[in-house]
Amino acid sequence: MNLLQSVVTRRRGVSLVPLVDVVFILLLFFMLSSTFIQKRQVPMDLPAVSTSASEVSVVDLELLSNDGRMMIDGREYSDYDITSIAEGGVNMDDLVIAIKSGQDVKLQALITLLDRLAREDLVKVALVE
Repeated sequence: MNLLQSVVTRRRGVSLVPLVDVVFILLLFFMLSSTFIQKRQVPMDLPAVSTSASEVSVVDLELLSNDGRMMIDGREYSDYDITSIAEGGVNMDDLVIAIKSGQDVKLQALITLLDRLAREDLVKVALVE
């Protein structure tokens, strides 16, 4: 009598029920521990226009090269010569500077020009194309 042949071994499959329970617990944990970002708007009070268009003086400034060579109202200056802007006895509070840069001028040259203008309290600047 051979007893070894009568014993049948069954393969047990992996039960997915505990795996599903673990996944739901992880999902619940991450949902409860996460924070949701609420975007808020910042209120801005924009200043009203106090001067009329006829009182504003516009200076055309063209930045020609990276070394600070520029053209102000048709005259060429070098090395970021900002002092020549105030030559006409213009009221500096109503002065708007329209800056146009050349095709090959790098961004650093434009930033340097803006820094020099800010040092001279010339903060009304417009970048034109």
